[in-house]
Amino acid sequence: MFSHDTKSEAARVAFYDRDNSLGRDGSAVEKTGSSTWLLHLDDAASVDIDDNDGDVLIQIRLVPAKPPARP
Repeated sequence: MFSHDTKSEAARVAFYDRDNSLGRDGSAVEKTGSSTWLLHLDDAASVDIDDNDGDVLIQIRLVPAKPPARP
């Protein structure tokens, strides 16, 4: 689950793959590497237009933070 708002239609459209077209049991999150993910999000206003899970694509990469330099 990507959003905790499961009651509004806008959240279901934007943050879920409602027709499972991505093949991840409704998840819009795709793990693309050991520390990278791609979020396949829809525009919430597109509920009656399309369900292509590609209106907003966000790539996330997690990198360990460097410890602060000591004075």
